[in-house]
Amino acid sequence: MVKNDEGRVPFLDVAEKTTAALALNTQTTGMNDFLEKYSAVAGYELDKQSADRERSQTLDRLRLYDRIIIGLHDPSGSRRKFRVATEDAALIRDLARTNEVVLVIFGSPYNLADFEDLPVLISAFEDDLLAHQAAAELIFGAIDGHGKLPVSAGRFTVGSGIDTQSLQRLGWSTPEYEGFNPETLRLIDRVVEEAIADTATPGCQVLIARNGRVVMEKSYGFYTYDSINPVKPETVYDIASITKVIATLQTIMFLDERGFIDMDKKVSVYLPELKGTNKENMILRDILTHQAGLWPYLPFWRRTVEDENILNELYSPIQTELHENQVATGMYVRNDLKDSVWQWTIDAKVIEKEAYRPYEYRYSDMGYYM
Repeated sequence: MVKNDEGRVPFLDVAEKTTAALALNTQTTGMNDFLEKYSAVAGYELDKQSADRERSQTLDRLRLYDRIIIGLHDPSGSRRKFRVATEDAALIRDLARTNEVVLVIFGSPYNLADFEDLPVLISAFEDDLLAHQAAAELIFGAIDGHGKLPVSAGRFTVGSGIDTQSLQRLGWSTPEYEGFNPETLRLIDRVVEEAIADTATPGCQVLIARNGRVVMEKSYGFYTYDSINPVKPETVYDIASITKVIATLQTIMFLDERGFIDMDKKVSVYLPELKGTNKENMILRDILTHQAGLWPYLPFWRRTVEDENILNELYSPIQTELHENQVATGMYVRNDLKDSVWQWTIDAKVIEKEAYRPYEYRYSDMGYYM
């Protein structure tokens, strides 16, 4: 981080400002790809072969954004011989007159002297994927920007640096560097392939991070079983069922690892209120794998409405001492309704099956209520 006037980097206001990224003198958009992992960044490219009309149209589009991240690349591929072309310097200054510009130079730091008047300057030294990744991480605060420059690189000798400790944004690393065995991680491919083959899911994403660094990010399969739209890194998923994985499953793992529960015991051992019910003999392991015979779906919410109108004695538009639990925007439910939901779960019907035959897989939320 060579220069950072007014602390504009790292970007903290991603929701308030529109951002574009221009890869100049290259058609490889490594930095742009990494930037898009943090925020909605519109990517553009211009190289020496771009026609004047294309350059003019691109500049007109870029001016519509609040800020522009410009990645200046060496068209010759030789870092030591890299000198900024006059027309490229003019283009950068032209954009800087109308927009907030962050300039990243992928190449010789001796070119920094040409842009001393710009508010934000980053020297990446090299022009490879690791440098593109680091530049994006620096801009969004996943890494610090401390470093030193050659004495003859203009008036800059020591970078400005930034403090990112409070941001806690993820960066990228390798499994080995963060203490993972890459051979073990490769076993994930087999697990996912089996899940897709067994139609447990048409596709998915797997992301593993440790010490604030992503060590694996991979997409598998398709959106749906028709195999039309493949899952990509930018695919966005609904998080409706994430509580099961983030809360319930983590809690079960915590208890199991410490020997507080036995996965092969009946659930009624831990929930005595289930004794004498149709769920008394269900095994914890079967419940977690959706093979315990629980009914797939029972819309309990219908018991809280009458003729499609919510029962006012159960709900409140504002939070009160009697209505502490929020279920939607402007909707809070009475505190004791959780007891009713639990009793409805206890009384819920189960799937019928032939004697001495195991239950088939049937996805159900009931197990997670339990």
